[in-house]
Amino acid sequence: MSSAYAGQVDSARRGVALLPSGCVVIQDELGGLKPGAQVRWGMVTRARPGETGSDRLQLTERGKSLELRILKPAGAAWKTVDIETPRNEWDSPNSGTTMVATTIVAPPSGDMTIVIVARPGGASAPDVPPGPLAEW
Repeated sequence: MSSAYAGQVDSARRGVALLPSGCVVIQDELGGLKPGAQVRWGMVTRARPGETGSDRLQLTERGKSLELRILKPAGAAWKTVDIETPRNEWDSPNSGTTMVATTIVAPPSGDMTIVIVARPGGASAPDVPPGPLAEW
């Protein structure tokens, strides 16, 4: 992903793993961020988000649920972003969708790891996620 974010980071890597519990881990490793820069991690969904403001967020759609949990960095919290209405004249409407997101401030080192675990309803507690992407 580094080339997609050229000029904003020196390196950007993403790993996605399906754990034995049925949970999915999404891990992003960013290097060379400007200290204090804001980084937003988000995903677009048609599901209805539950209460925001903590590291856990419940999504529901057609009787099914998915819990999203921010494991890293500590203290990050979910919010929703209205994307249904286009912000610019060149944007297309995203009817029936919401972005669930977290915004994180880059630390003085400029290096950041973001770990999100998605646990489908009925799945057991998530396993311990893998370590750094270099070890996957």
